[in-house]
Amino acid sequence: MPSTLGDCLRAARRSANLTQEQLAVTAGLTTASVSRIEGGRNENPRLETLRALARVLRIEVAALLPHEENDASK
Repeated sequence: MPSTLGDCLRAARRSANLTQEQLAVTAGLTTASVSRIEGGRNENPRLETLRALARVLRIEVAALLPHEENDASK
């Protein structure tokens, strides 16, 4: 399970068979922005950025956020 925002984004992007450049252009972002998020150099992107990425990936914004497992659910 992806443990960071960057890991979640990378997994979703790869599932959609998109390159960083394709995702960025379609979302109206720069390739550098996508790279920074995936690489963990931008761990707190703007909500508008996450919405744009989620729209292109056809997922909910929440799917881009890492989820910690709850010990009580084990």
